Amino acid sequence: MYDAVIVNARAEPTLLRNESSEQGHWLQVRLRGARTNRDGVGARVTVIAGDLVQTDEVHSGRGYQSHYGMRLHFGLGPHRRVDRIEVRWIGGGLDVCRDVEADQQFIITEGRCPPPALGNGEYPQKKTSHPAFGESTPVPP
Repeated sequence: MYDAVIVNARAEPTLLRNESSEQGHWLQVRLRGARTNRDGVGARVTVIAGDLVQTDEVHSGRGYQSHYGMRLHFGLGPHRRVDRIEVRWIGGGLDVCRDVEADQQFIITEGRCPPPALGNGEYPQKKTSHPAFGESTPVPP
C-alpha cells in the first residue's frame, strides 16, 4: 500500500511509501463548524500535552491542483494523552477540550467539546455542565 501518489506533468507518477518504524503518539483533529463555516476553515487549533505545545490552522487549499485535507495532524511523541485542545474559531468563539486520549481522530463541533474520557477510552453518555468537561465562551475579536 502507498501513502501518497504524486502526479507529475509529462512523466510517470511518483509513488511514496512510509517505511519508518511506528514511534510516538499522534492526534488528528477534525472541526465541524456550527455558527461559522462547515469545515472550520480559518480556525486555529492549539494542542497541549505536558510541555509540548503545537498550533495549526485549517486551510481550504494549499497549492495548484492539490488539497491538503481538513484534518490537522499533531505528533505527540511519548505523550499518551492531550491535556488541552483550544479551538479559536474564525467567528471569535473559543472551545476548550480537556483530557483527550492520543492515537485517534478527534472531532470537535463548534460550541460542543466532547467530555473527557473516563480513563478506559469510553466517554460518558450524559452531558454535564461541569467546567472540566469543556467550555464554550466568546472571545473578543
